[in-house]
Amino acid sequence: SRRYMASRFSEVVAQPSFLQLSLSQLQLFLDRDDLITHSECHVVQAALRWVEFNQEDRIQHLHALCKSFRRSLLSSKTCDELESKCQSRKHKLVYSNSKIQRLGQMRTETLIFFKDSFRYSDTCAPCFDPLRDTVNSMSLPKNLHGFSVAVTPQDDLYMAGGVNEPEFCASKTKIETQKVFFKYNHLMNIWEPRCEMTT
Repeated sequence: SRRYMASRFSEVVAQPSFLQLSLSQLQLFLDRDDLITHSECHVVQAALRWVEFNQEDRIQHLHALCKSFRRSLLSSKTCDELESKCQSRKHKLVYSNSKIQRLGQMRTETLIFFKDSFRYSDTCAPCFDPLRDTVNSMSLPKNLHGFSVAVTPQDDLYMAGGVNEPEFCASKTKIETQKVFFKYNHLMNIWEPRCEMTT
C-alpha cells in the first residue's frame, strides 16, 4: 500500500522500480506527510536520483518536482543545488508552502518498558515520551514467550523471541514454540516477522 511505502521511504527510493515511476506517481509519493525520512533533503535527493536516471528527458520536470519540496525545511545548500541543475534561469523555482514536517522528522526519543516476561494476555508495552510528557503504547507480537531487543544507530527496533503456537493433535493440544525475528513498524504500530530463527 502507499502508506506502507511511505513507512519504508529509504528502502523504496533505493529500489530500481522507484526509477520507473511516472512523474505523477512520483509527485503523489513525495507529497505525502507520512514519509519516514529524517530530513527534507532526503526527499530532494530521491527526486534527483529519479531525474538523473534519465536526465535528458526528465530534467524538464525538476520545476514540477520542486512543488513537492517544503522550502522551510530545506537547507540553503540544497536549494542552491536545485537552482544549479535547472536548465532555465528565466523561471524561478516554486516550492511547497507547507511547513508541516514529514512524519519521520517528528520522531522523538521514547523510553519503552519491556517486562522480564509477558503473560499471554499482554498485548502492549508502555512507552514514555519525555519531551511531550506523554505515555503511549506499543503493540506486541501475539503469544510472545521470551525475547531480546536491539536498536540500530538508524533507530530501527528488532526483537528476537519465541512465539507459542498451538498444535492440534487427535487427542490433545500441544504448544510449540517458534523462534521468530521481528522488526517494528512504528507507523503501523506492528511487529513484522522478518524470518524464522534456526537453532
